[in-house]
Amino acid sequence: MYLVFGKKHETADSLGFSNAKRVNQVHGDVIVTVEEIDNAEGLLNADAIITNLSKTPLLLNTADCIPILLYDSGKQVIAAIHCGWRGVINGISIKTVCKLKDVYGVNIEKINAFLGPSICGDCYDMTAESLLQFSRELLACGYKAIGPKHCMDLKACVKYQLKSIGVKSIWQSRDCTKCLSDTYWSHRYAVQTKSKAGSNCSIITL
Repeated sequence: MYLVFGKKHETADSLGFSNAKRVNQVHGDVIVTVEEIDNAEGLLNADAIITNLSKTPLLLNTADCIPILLYDSGKQVIAAIHCGWRGVINGISIKTVCKLKDVYGVNIEKINAFLGPSICGDCYDMTAESLLQFSRELLACGYKAIGPKHCMDLKACVKYQLKSIGVKSIWQSRDCTKCLSDTYWSHRYAVQTKSKAGSNCSIITL
């Protein structure tokens, strides 16, 4: 297994993965297999890809959302998940793990999860209306008031969700895409500063 969380100006092509499988990320909870991607006429609307095929890289593009990469060494299975606040609410990380179990028979306790660079809780302020969509459990682990701002630590929420279904090995990057806007693309930073926007690529392959 090989994985990489790309920085600014690093693309699938520049990293040597021009054949990476990708989807049209729509902040939903649809999970597809590589076979479904290959059989489709265009880009599928989805936010997670799973496969057990070797030499078949999976690609995500993010610019504050969390890139989640999963690997089960026993079954030799991987997954790539794009997860923003809607993905947290929809439980896409949980649903992807469950699909890995249903399709490939993985042992959830053997899954290794890698959470890449994303916006940190201190930088991710949300409207009160949006926060109402989070469960009490998620608010308890992710919400923080900073002055007048209502902030959510989405990565803490994802870790809580993964642990709740039995994933034991979870690694997370401490890098904040907004704080480190010279290193990573950040949607929030681009909007606030009216600067150039882009996306960071994350890749995993067997």
